[in-house]
Amino acid sequence: MIKLPLRPFIKIEWLKKILFVLCLAWAGTATVWAYRNKPEIILIGLDEAGTRIITSANDPILSKERVKFVREFLRGFYNYTAADYSVTISQTGALMSDILWKEQEPAFLKTTEQMKTSPLTQDADLLDLREVGEQEFEADIGLRIKSRLTERKVKYRAVVKIGPRKRSAENPYPMEVTSIHETEVE
Repeated sequence: MIKLPLRPFIKIEWLKKILFVLCLAWAGTATVWAYRNKPEIILIGLDEAGTRIITSANDPILSKERVKFVREFLRGFYNYTAADYSVTISQTGALMSDILWKEQEPAFLKTTEQMKTSPLTQDADLLDLREVGEQEFEADIGLRIKSRLTERKVKYRAVVKIGPRKRSAENPYPMEVTSIHETEVE
């Protein structure tokens, strides 16, 4: 058998340069395409009628979402232990407006310091949640506050006001809590 020497049609060095230029062109094209087609969060609703993309602010699913948002906020705001207080309040803080967070932050920091010396656990039961207006809710909450040897039961009425906000990874809801006022009830 006779072996013939193989000569490449294109030299290897030229092939590397062409491949590099093609990769560079692909990277540039992909970057421009990604920049022009920014990803956007879409809302897909699921209810007894089926699955659909929500495009209207008056969709009934959104009123259910408002109630779910307020429930989640109240659960995080009122349920905590000494071990998870900072994490729980930080997660709940993501659901608050920046102004409300700045108002509440000194109280949160004070409670964090108190938890170090006298740890406690607070459990809340949402007794009733009423939608007073499209942006306002009233909640009756039963609290059990346990510390070392004592347990105390208290009832509060909280008025929660919400406002619009863009969805984000920290807050997947299109709203935020703008104010919360609580009063002790008997």
